[in-house]
Amino acid sequence: MLEGTGTSVNQAVTVSAPGYLTRETTVRWDSGGRNGVRLDLIAERAPFTLAFFRQFVRNGFEEPESLGAIRRWTRSPNFYVDARNPQNQQPLSSSEIAAIQNAIRQAVPQVTGGQFEAGIIEIASQSRQRRADYVNVVFVHKPDADYCGQALVGANPGEITMNYDVCRSSCGACSPETLAHEVGHAMGFFHTTGPGIMHADRVRRCSNLQFSDDERVHARVAYARSPGNTDTDRDPSTFSAVETGLAPRVVCRR
Repeated sequence: MLEGTGTSVNQAVTVSAPGYLTRETTVRWDSGGRNGVRLDLIAERAPFTLAFFRQFVRNGFEEPESLGAIRRWTRSPNFYVDARNPQNQQPLSSSEIAAIQNAIRQAVPQVTGGQFEAGIIEIASQSRQRRADYVNVVFVHKPDADYCGQALVGANPGEITMNYDVCRSSCGACSPETLAHEVGHAMGFFHTTGPGIMHADRVRRCSNLQFSDDERVHARVAYARSPGNTDTDRDPSTFSAVETGLAPRVVCRR
């Protein structure tokens, strides 16, 4: 039982144990005391690895000198898909649209630790400004650009941009795995050098929508922490949903 005096306050708490990451967090306590406070620690052993977690969750592959805070959604994301072929402004084919919807539906629960599923997926033939609780997916015509896709990482509202001229494949407007990769970014994750869909230089396949065991394990750990949690396991005393203006944009060459 935690006992305090005076008004309700947030008490800094540090918990450590051999073989676990030290947890730094805060616990709200009241003058009447608190019962049943439960704090979990991250076991520093397989299947968890801190090196992979830092790449995947904290952008440690591309910015190892400035590991970032956890960026994640706190509710089920909706998606708004501007499903036009940007070369001719005609609607994408029904099979392309079905593949887009399936990729989104398959990806979201895998990269949110099973906490969330994709909510509404709106299919349209016009652009729309970003709005809260939605990730906009748009296809652009930029034949001279050297990127396939880009996304705001962990932002609500979010945005995924697919370069039709670079991403298009035998699968259609883009391979399902490519879109799943961008959904991974939108849900808060970065490139890695490990196996899986978020590998920085992986060739995206038409048939795969399965994130690796490493990706799913570490996504579950990240989604068990508050947005704003910093390295190695330090919760913010206060935090709010990620603001779009602060979200990094990750560019994917493949």
